[in-house]
Amino acid sequence: MARRILLLAVLAALIAPVSSPSTVAGALSHRHHRGRQTGARLGRMGSFAVKCRYVGSAPVDPIVAPGVRPSGHRHDFFGNRTVSQFSTVSSMLAAFPDDAGCSDPKDTAGYWLPSLYVDGRQRLPLATASPFTVYYTGVHLRNTPADAIHPPPRDLRLVAGHADARSGPFWHTELYWGCGHGSPLGGVTDHVPDCAGLPRPQHLELHVQFPECLAVNQRGDPVTDSPDHRRHAAYAVDGACPADHPYAIAQVVERVRWDVPPHLDRHRVTLSSGEWWTMHGDYWQTWDDQELRARFRRCFTPPRHCGTQHGTLS
Repeated sequence: MARRILLLAVLAALIAPVSSPSTVAGALSHRHHRGRQTGARLGRMGSFAVKCRYVGSAPVDPIVAPGVRPSGHRHDFFGNRTVSQFSTVSSMLAAFPDDAGCSDPKDTAGYWLPSLYVDGRQRLPLATASPFTVYYTGVHLRNTPADAIHPPPRDLRLVAGHADARSGPFWHTELYWGCGHGSPLGGVTDHVPDCAGLPRPQHLELHVQFPECLAVNQRGDPVTDSPDHRRHAAYAVDGACPADHPYAIAQVVERVRWDVPPHLDRHRVTLSSGEWWTMHGDYWQTWDDQELRARFRRCFTPPRHCGTQHGTLS
């Protein structure tokens, strides 16, 4: 699978004042360089962002281990406050309006990832100055017609990263660490970086990039899950979806930050799932259909960069 890095500096400028996934214009993976794209090229691709609150941690995983508590490890949850091992699409939708925790309260989707520890003590994600942000973007579908990019379908379940990984580094296609602050380390590291020397407080930053191409069934409808929660989805190659996963969707990219001590290389960073290279993210698409379609029409047809718009459209 080809590696690629999100081209974030140009995207950041186009969706200002939203803080970007990173401020580095492009980065090299070990084997593949996506190349820089001009603002004009990116301007023909849609995107919007949603900011969500950290709402708690629990040893449950509604995708990998439905109905099980405790699951294999602890996760931090964002946005929807009702997520549990017994969650269903209907129960997730019922979070609106009282238990929704995102800038668009009709975003009742599930977002979660393993809890992070420094020297054995859990570090909670930032909740105020730079909260959890989710980007819905067509940036990696540059060779795909705009009218062929769809909203993520209802009940889509995706996992990026590998909880059972035995060593690093990450595949840049899926995850990468950074320091934020517009630093040279932003968005280019496949290992936990030392963010010392940057403005205080020190922020450790992670991006999780989910696949944007889905398999289809015999009717041509997108497949929303598979036994391993992976085979139904794939990453675009050279800006287009592969033939065996032809259904293009807006890519979901999660950005999360933690306050960490300076000189992080002198500390032990681990996860509830194990070593740092076991980091992974989960996404369960349970948006209000009418609301997601309204956001998609505003930002993808015709494509433009919307940034974060608080409140609902429908």
